[in-house]
Amino acid sequence: VQGLSAARISKFTTDSRTAGEGSFFVPLKGPRFEGHDFIKDARLCGAIGYFKASGRKVPVDGICIEVADPLVALQKLAGETRRRFKGPVVVITGSNGKTTTKEMIGTILKDKSPLLKTEGNLNNHIGLPLTLLNLRNEHRLILLEIGINHPGELRGLCEIARPTIGLITSIGETHLEGLENIEGVAEAKGELLDFLDHGTAVLNRDSPFFQKLKSRQKGKWIGFGLSDDADVRGTDLSIQASGMSFSLVFQEKKYPVHLSVPGTRSGIIPVSFGTTEVRDHRVARRGKGHCGCLQCQSDFDDCVTSDAGGHGKKGEKNDDRRTRRHAGIGIGIPKRSLSFGRDCGKT
Repeated sequence: VQGLSAARISKFTTDSRTAGEGSFFVPLKGPRFEGHDFIKDARLCGAIGYFKASGRKVPVDGICIEVADPLVALQKLAGETRRRFKGPVVVITGSNGKTTTKEMIGTILKDKSPLLKTEGNLNNHIGLPLTLLNLRNEHRLILLEIGINHPGELRGLCEIARPTIGLITSIGETHLEGLENIEGVAEAKGELLDFLDHGTAVLNRDSPFFQKLKSRQKGKWIGFGLSDDADVRGTDLSIQASGMSFSLVFQEKKYPVHLSVPGTRSGIIPVSFGTTEVRDHRVARRGKGHCGCLQCQSDFDDCVTSDAGGHGKKGEKNDDRRTRRHAGIGIGIPKRSLSFGRDCGKT
């Protein structure tokens, strides 16, 4: 370490253009760029320090920390930050609907408890540690979205995130260049469950891979979907020009839901996560609708189905009938117990 050692870091960044006052720059190497070449730019934009890979010669200015690999250092620092956090950590993955689900959960919970969540597309091996390093003392819950494209990637990210609750929205034919086939997708997404021995998995009961995923889960689990066997299920689904309506059934209680989201080509996962008390809740996509739980408004740009997959035949979008059949799915976890769920031995 060279330079001042006592300083307050406002944020970590890998982009010199977004380095503001008090930031710390992490120079990464890509196929067409070398982050060390932009250390000076980051400093000019307000960065107070930076990592430097061993053997690299750069002008020492500000706080310079020499490491073997800046990316590995970033990930290890994020992992240590997560280790010190004692609250719930929710990780969302799946072939479709990750961002929508994350945004809806975040919208519902943000007024109940300060939370840290994935912003934008920061859902990979770089974005996840950057998100965790934004953790502040006031945060009581961490909500993370993770996207992958090859086997073992989710496992590595979960080593950093250490989830206590894991949600798999769907298994579909996505990223087959790295995962080979839909069975490979299911296997890779299932890596999340290996970290939930003492946590809770939230699984899509309508997915043909449900039984395979459930058998992999050692801790508790909750099933959601349209199936009668789902712990949280949608019934009485109706799609109109103004959006979609259905009944959310949870613990033998039925809650009416309306979402102002187009339903002919896009489905959505309406989420009641962290509450058992239902009041007027407004969620909108350039409009207003009614859904149980809180009063809020948000934009959902990732409105896709959460059925067994986001496509029919490979490369083809779902037709209207398929989308209509799977368009409304509810997920519910009561606030009083974020560890609610069935024991792994039960069906």
